[in-house]
Amino acid sequence: MITLYISLYHTDSLKRKNDILTCLNQNLKNRFIDRIVVLNEGFDDEILDSSKIQLIQISSRPNFSDFYEYLDCNSVNIIANNDIRFDASLQYLKLLLLKNADLLSLTRIEKNGDLLRKEEGDTQDAWIFKGKAACLQYCDFNMGKLGCDGRINYIFYKGGYRVLNPSKFISIFHEHSLPFSDHLESERIEGPYLFTKPIGFLAFHINRIVLYYISKYRVAFFYTK
Repeated sequence: MITLYISLYHTDSLKRKNDILTCLNQNLKNRFIDRIVVLNEGFDDEILDSSKIQLIQISSRPNFSDFYEYLDCNSVNIIANNDIRFDASLQYLKLLLLKNADLLSLTRIEKNGDLLRKEEGDTQDAWIFKGKAACLQYCDFNMGKLGCDGRINYIFYKGGYRVLNPSKFISIFHEHSLPFSDHLESERIEGPYLFTKPIGFLAFHINRIVLYYISKYRVAFFYTK
């Protein structure tokens, strides 16, 4: 079973609402997503009446840690930004034989087909793991803030997870019609961070084996900042 977790909020921008609806509609149609849990802060649309959606009303913007209460212990759980859509490449999750110590941290593909900032490995928009990951309780910061990507990676890494970015074969796509607003440096989530670059199918399996032995023998491997 695969469960997707997102948060929604009220917006007066029709373009922004359409971006979110495009992603939510495609994710609802995706046969590899069994259920979508929505933490809803005032978003209003009939699409939320879908039987595939579990709707949870909230009064303020959630932190990553707020999703912990709703995680399914028996599911592969995905936390993603609400302007991210998935395709049939999610079926690879069934082939990866995910372990409880795996965190897949995915970089998005933009409309021009490029992986965002793939060389730096410092930008991700969806996180996949099995069961009720206790590390999430310590991710008490908002999605979408500068540094949140690397920070959640680092917290999971320190919690014993193998953090990998298989975005070259599990694809997530970004819908954003409006010009990007500048993120405020004053709101940056403080580090340390962990950066992880997109890799392919073979590299994923090789790296997972390497990281297993690194964690077993407690060898520091990742570059952190």
